[in-house]
Amino acid sequence: MAEGARTRRLWRQLALTAAYFAAGKLGLRLAFLHSSATAVWPPSGIALAALLLEGYDLWPAVFAGALLVNLTTAGSPATSLCIAVGNTLEALAGCWLVRRFAGAQRAFDRPQDMFRFVLLAALLSTTLAATIGVASLFAAGYSLGAHFGPVWLTWWLGDAVGILLITPLIVLWSRGSRADEDLWPRLETAALGACLVLAGAVVFGGLSPSSYRHAPLEFMCFPILVWAAFRFGPRETAAASVLLAVMAVWGTLRGLGPFVLASPNESLLLLQSFLGVTCASILAFACACAQARRDMAGRLAGAQARYSRLIHASIVGIVEGHRDGRIVEANDRFLEMTGYTQNDLAAGRLRWDDMTPPEHRRRTASAVREMEETGEVKPYEKEFFRKDGSRVPVLVGGASIPGDPGLRIGFVLDITELKKASDIVRERAAELAQSNTDLSQFAYVASHDLQEPLHKIEAFGERLERRLAGHMDAEAGDYLHRMLKATARMERLIRDVLALARVTSRSRPLELVDLNAVAREVLGDLADAVAACGGRVALKELPVMMADPTQMRQLLQNLIGNALKFRKPGKPPVVRVSGRDMADGFAEIVVEDDGIGFDERYLNRIFQPFQRLHSARDYEGSGMGLAICDRIALRHGGRITARSAPGLGARFVVTLPCSQRPAGFGGRTTEAVNGTKD
Repeated sequence: MAEGARTRRLWRQLALTAAYFAAGKLGLRLAFLHSSATAVWPPSGIALAALLLEGYDLWPAVFAGALLVNLTTAGSPATSLCIAVGNTLEALAGCWLVRRFAGAQRAFDRPQDMFRFVLLAALLSTTLAATIGVASLFAAGYSLGAHFGPVWLTWWLGDAVGILLITPLIVLWSRGSRADEDLWPRLETAALGACLVLAGAVVFGGLSPSSYRHAPLEFMCFPILVWAAFRFGPRETAAASVLLAVMAVWGTLRGLGPFVLASPNESLLLLQSFLGVTCASILAFACACAQARRDMAGRLAGAQARYSRLIHASIVGIVEGHRDGRIVEANDRFLEMTGYTQNDLAAGRLRWDDMTPPEHRRRTASAVREMEETGEVKPYEKEFFRKDGSRVPVLVGGASIPGDPGLRIGFVLDITELKKASDIVRERAAELAQSNTDLSQFAYVASHDLQEPLHKIEAFGERLERRLAGHMDAEAGDYLHRMLKATARMERLIRDVLALARVTSRSRPLELVDLNAVAREVLGDLADAVAACGGRVALKELPVMMADPTQMRQLLQNLIGNALKFRKPGKPPVVRVSGRDMADGFAEIVVEDDGIGFDERYLNRIFQPFQRLHSARDYEGSGMGLAICDRIALRHGGRITARSAPGLGARFVVTLPCSQRPAGFGGRTTEAVNGTKD
């Protein structure tokens, strides 16, 4: 194997020497100023490309080719040797600089590396060959005279443009051609080549009218080169640049084109300057376009990878289907919920219509029409047949794919567990409703049945008190009095429990209620209590709403009665009742007083049954009034809360939904009890 490698290496050395020699002989045929200096020198590009691709080991082939070219052209063996050394050092230096600073073989992938290639390889390393070559001719006694500077410039420019044109061509095309089987790209490539040949013939081939043969028409080539750079890439752009250079050199030497001057060498120098600048610029632009395409492709690939991970990691089934019913793509979650596999999907066994039970097909067809009309379909429930024939309940939504109306994407959520949970919730809700009904009925019956023995205890106690009046000692009378008071408290407690149970067990359908009329009735019932404490109740406008009138009466009576009861000792109470409609469809009822107030730490406690903040000796009651108010508010879909502080009174706010009422119903009323008004 080592022998075979050495043989292949030798053949590559010989091939490089032959290519260098042939290109060098061709270039020296255009040496007009001096036999060893030409403005067209392709070997410099061939040598640099060979070292970049194959390594520094090929430098002997470069040296041999350069030596043979110069020995068979002009000059002595000594000058030929020096020129060969200069050409070899040029190739080695250019290769090292490009490998070190410009990305080596990838120098034409990015515009910044392309500019480094131009600076280091084309402009800098070529000074070695030009300087060593011209200096060796001068040292050997060849009379250069006034041509020293022009000879050096010709030498350097020929090498520089050779590197700019030939090296990118060889390096880029050595990567292999793209296997593009599409017809349109091939047609576009052919059109590009035809346009470039036509433009070259017009500018440099004498195809233009005779009066324009030396006109500055070189601008006609730029759009075609930009076309190559933008639509194809650096490789095609390098080939187009070399093709244009060949036509330009051929036409200029025939005296055609805008770069023809007094002498052939001057014409070639001007032409090579144009070709060098054009090639460097258009290749940099091609590199920038290629990099932009790679960056875009990279971002697109990254986005596609993230999208794919997102799709397959989703807990929602996601499918891509065709309007004819075929499912062309599906994530793992959809396949899992339907029991199919990726092999089934690849074999085309998944179809929307086949997986949809007959009773759901009409709704599915309606969803398809909705998607075609609006571009999306709102989620709806249906079922799918699983692969084993069982069914899975799902929630389906979807949207059409922009740019391809035949495809649409669907989102499928398995709602099996949701259905089970919903059934359980319905069962539990029914059980709870029945339990609440039974409990309320029990409380009502129990409270009602308990009142009968209490009535008897109270009646016989009063009879006993009347019959034994004057015949009992003080202690027996106290016992009898306490028994009657306890009986009265028990009877009041039972009435309150019964009222609490009636909130839910005997509630009536809601009707339109004018709370102003209800409040006036309540104030009439409480007139004696208000007069007894010397208080005052100010009534302002209250809302009109859909409610249970009996429960609204009980709500207001409990709140106003509470405000009258918890007054400050020795001070007549002032109670204000008001209300307002709110913008969110609710209404407020406010009852506020100037009584003893309470600590808001106990806010939740006061609305619980049998909860009291004060002893029965200080303030009578069962602790059920506010609990009944809370139940009434909840039954109407509202809530009750309060704001207070010890000694600063209390403000109770009931918020209830306020439904639509007839225009002009009710009125603004302001009424006061005991002859006072606000």
